[in-house]
Amino acid sequence: MQLSPLRRTLYLILAVVAAGASLRPAWAAPEAGRTVFSGEIRRGETFSRPLPGGLAFHLVPESQNLGWQIVVSPASGPGENFARYTPPFHFVPNPRFIEGWHFRNADNTGPNAVGEKNVNAPQKIRDFIFSPEVGHGIDWPLTQDDVERIARDGRGALEITGLELGNLIPGERAWIESMRFRVEIHRGVEARAK
Repeated sequence: MQLSPLRRTLYLILAVVAAGASLRPAWAAPEAGRTVFSGEIRRGETFSRPLPGGLAFHLVPESQNLGWQIVVSPASGPGENFARYTPPFHFVPNPRFIEGWHFRNADNTGPNAVGEKNVNAPQKIRDFIFSPEVGHGIDWPLTQDDVERIARDGRGALEITGLELGNLIPGERAWIESMRFRVEIHRGVEARAK
């Protein structure tokens, strides 16, 4: 039985998909400047992951132990937080800080939702920008050009994929017991395209 070229192509595509293979050629390089990873963390722990270019990504417990701060630093050890100039700088919680109360309403009696008890805080996607020039040529006070320069060097997004909150007592601040997450980071040309 002779198959038409269209039918042969469809069967080939089905066979590749059924085998779980990627349609990207084996010789194709991963996206330059892009790093993706996942992790899980519990209250009080620190998470660290080396990044290309001599950098490292960290989740560091914040001072009241309600959650974590996103830090991008030299891989050689703690020092400058190259992500510290992620906007906004005033009025709402900065997306670099991930705290349990961000996911609860103002009096901690239920989840954060639209309405009068809403806390104006970032939710499950936390965008950040970073540059090794922060503290070494880029410093406070910032100009719009400085912020754009930082974003050209690097940007990332942390997506919260699972969250367990603690201290769900009305009138108090909730904290994060555990968190699962996925991080995608773009450097250089990739950062400019985002």
